[in-house]
Amino acid sequence: MNTTSLTLRLVGWSFVYTLLMAACRPAPEAVGPSPQPTDSVQINGYTYPTRLIGQQRWTTINYRGPGGMAYGTGTQKPIYGRYYTYSEARAIALPPGWRLPTEADWVTLVQSQGVVLEQNTARKQEAVKKLLSTTNWRSLPGTNASGFDAHPAGYGTDSLPPQDGDLVEFWATGGVSMSIQESSHNNHLLRFYGNDNEPSVRYTVRFVSGQ
Repeated sequence: MNTTSLTLRLVGWSFVYTLLMAACRPAPEAVGPSPQPTDSVQINGYTYPTRLIGQQRWTTINYRGPGGMAYGTGTQKPIYGRYYTYSEARAIALPPGWRLPTEADWVTLVQSQGVVLEQNTARKQEAVKKLLSTTNWRSLPGTNASGFDAHPAGYGTDSLPPQDGDLVEFWATGGVSMSIQESSHNNHLLRFYGNDNEPSVRYTVRFVSGQ
C-alpha cells in the first residue's frame, strides 16, 4: 500500500469516527430564563434588595413605584421612597409570593428581634433599635442589627407634605399601620394604629414573602 492510499484511508476513518461521536453526543438542554437572585426582587421595573429575617424575607428599602407622594422636591432623601394611601398601597401589583404585610407579619418581624409587645405596643425596649437605620433619626439612631433599615420618613396626607426625623410608619393590610417613633423619654415607642377614618393619610410601604 503506498503512502497516498494510506493517508486517504486514515482521513476517511477519521471523518467516519467524527460523525459517529457527534451522533452519540446528547443534545444540549434548552436554555431557560436565568434564575432570579434571592437577595433582590423586581417590582414594577425597580430592583429592591431583600433580606431574610427569621423565616420571612423583607424588602429593605421603601417602595418607590408609580403614584404616591414624594418627599420634598422628589430628589431629596430617596431612601424614604414614596408615600401612599392605603387604597394605593393595596393596589400595587406584586410578583408571585410577595404581599403587603399583615399586622401578624409585622408582629413576627418585631418579635424576631426580641421586642415584647403588650396590647400591640412596645415601650422603652432597646431591641426596637435593631429595626432602625443608623442615620436620619433626629435624636435616637438605630443599630440596624436586623438589616431591616427603617428610616424616619414620617408620613403625609393629601394636604400635608411629609415631615421626617422622628417617626417611621408602614402600611399593613386592613388599613392598619406599624409605627415606631422617638418618645420624650429618650427611647422608642412601637405601636399599631387603625386608620379606617383617615383615607387621605399616606405612609411608606414594604413587602414580605414567606411565613
